[in-house]
Amino acid sequence: MQRQTEPRPIGVSALAIASVIAGALLIGLGVLGFQHVADLTAQISAAQSRDLDDAVLALAQPQLPSVFALKFWALVAISEGGINIVTGIGLWMQRDWARVIKLTYSWIALAGGIIGLLTRNGSPALAMSLSLALWSIRYLLNPDVSDTFLTSYDLRMRRQLRQQKPPQRP
Repeated sequence: MQRQTEPRPIGVSALAIASVIAGALLIGLGVLGFQHVADLTAQISAAQSRDLDDAVLALAQPQLPSVFALKFWALVAISEGGINIVTGIGLWMQRDWARVIKLTYSWIALAGGIIGLLTRNGSPALAMSLSLALWSIRYLLNPDVSDTFLTSYDLRMRRQLRQQKPPQRP
């Protein structure tokens, strides 16, 4: 199937760039998380090798975050960052699968934002996240924007269906 040659809307370009930047930041955050795990592991083993009193180690242990939890969330951040980068590239190339992934992420962010508003006081970051999710959903579901993600054959078929008059009911 041949890709259409319609220009990419500016909003799609902005979403693509934002997705790549967010992906890079998430990957960086994940790498920092793994570095923090390595530092914590080194500190724990150094404390144990100095034969510190078991009571002191037991008191320090609750303050230390779980190494497993840190590894898990670092891996989640790196994975989500990779998905964001791939989605951003797909949006830039006007691939429909990237639009679907971005819509899915936006619906999840919207649901999380609403839950966040209901369970705690709103914050500027939460308000920004909600407004960005709402804008992304509204923008990507706009028929003119979603048409730019279709192949030329699909676009012709969709336009033909829009031009047909709905059947009259007797």
